[in-house]
Amino acid sequence: MLLKRIKTGMVVGCLCYCSFFLILPTAEASSEFQTESEIWSKTANRVAEQVEKEDLQEARTQLAQLAHLFSKSNLADKNLSVEGIHALSDVIMDTERNLNRISPDEIKLRVAVTRLQITFDAVSHPHQPLWKQYYNPMNNQLKLIREAIKQEDSASVQDAIDQFYDDYQMIRPALIVSKSPYIVEKVDSIITFIRKQRDPGQLQAGVSRLERMLQPLFFGSEQEVLAVYSPLDGLSLYAFAGWVSALIVMVLGYVSWRKYRATQISGKNGPVSN
Repeated sequence: MLLKRIKTGMVVGCLCYCSFFLILPTAEASSEFQTESEIWSKTANRVAEQVEKEDLQEARTQLAQLAHLFSKSNLADKNLSVEGIHALSDVIMDTERNLNRISPDEIKLRVAVTRLQITFDAVSHPHQPLWKQYYNPMNNQLKLIREAIKQEDSASVQDAIDQFYDDYQMIRPALIVSKSPYIVEKVDSIITFIRKQRDPGQLQAGVSRLERMLQPLFFGSEQEVLAVYSPLDGLSLYAFAGWVSALIVMVLGYVSWRKYRATQISGKNGPVSN
């Protein structure tokens, strides 16, 4: 009996020992990625700080540094989806386009920079991301839409829908980083349905559905989001159209990013600046 216990103990000990070395590389990789993503986020914040100071040249320098850090990273072993990687590269390129305009549009530039911060923050702070701060404003906008529908105030309905859509576009890249593509596609399809719907009854149904999805989208699980989702009349067509559009944009974005990355690699002597 004693010998059996000793053998059992040796087997368990051996398994624990082996498990330690199997888990260790993953833990180290996770720690390295956390450090790397923190650097990305801090660099994105510096871009925003320089835009706030109206020092666009330094903002370009910081953005070029962020693009360089991101492009040289081995993204294959990171906990990021392909869609998430595309979202991160897209916000970099969008900010670059706005920074490099001959006469930058101040509002569009600030939107681009804010989206850049929120998206990279979603990578570095997955448990307490900045994008979740948009819950109250977006929830209030849905209430305004619902109330305006009851009052038959079409102008107020459209204004509230536009504001909600603007807020959603601000956090959408961060959602792509944080959620599965399937969840984002479901939210996209309902929002598209609401924006195109003119029948008050159907519009009210879409808004009610989105209201029930919003809380679990921000603070619950993906299963909870799906539990309150079900296709509305005409929604499947919008979902398919949205999926096709997203696929086209994704492919074009990937091609653009490859070109951008090639430019970065060819200019290794220093950060790219205007």
